Parts: sequence; C-alpha cells; structure tokens
Amino acid sequence: MGILLLLIGVGHNTMIASIWIATDLAPSVALFWSAAFGVVVLVCGVTALELERARGFIPLSALIALAVLLLFGLAVMPLSGFLTLIAPLTVGVVTWFRRRRSTAPARVPEAAHAE
Repeated sequence: MGILLLLIGVGHNTMIASIWIATDLAPSVALFWSAAFGVVVLVCGVTALELERARGFIPLSALIALAVLLLFGLAVMPLSGFLTLIAPLTVGVVTWFRRRRSTAPARVPEAAHAE
C-alpha cells in the first residue's frame, strides 16, 4: 500500500508540475491544492511503508480514513485522480484481513470449557 501511495504522489506532483510549466499558468488555488494533495499523498505513502514494516499491515483506522477521503473525493469529483486511491486501499484492506486472520488466537469450542 505504501509503495502505491508513493507512486500516486510522485505521479500526481509530476503531472501538476508538467501542467504548470507547459501551460505557463500563473499560480492558482487549484494548482496549489493539487500540489499540496500530492505532497500529502507522499507523506501518507512514507507513513504507510513504516507501518507495514513495523506491523505488517496498516491499522483499520488509517484504512477507514483513506476510504472516507476516497468517498469524499469521488462525491466532489467523480472522474478524477481520487480513483487512483482505490488500488492502495484495496491492497491495504486485503492485507489487513489476511494479517488479522493469521494472528487471531485459535478459538476453543464451548464444549471444551464445560467440565
């Protein structure tokens, strides 16, 4: 998930810089927020990498926050770069479920507790 977020952040900022340079646009609010969001995605990618290395998965709270961001972004701009967040979110959720299942304590049948 972290690598995907880093790739999205780098791609996003490269695209914004290319548009800015190629069109010779004056700095605008849209360009500022686009560039700022790219930096935030880079920070999220680095953070996700560290969490994946330390824990082996991304905490559910971070996955929920990314899902909320994705849904908000798609509600505001349905056909946009927010669609790219589907891939890292999917990887994060799948990894979270697999890790949770592999580290869950074994369940003891109720009959084993009865004496």
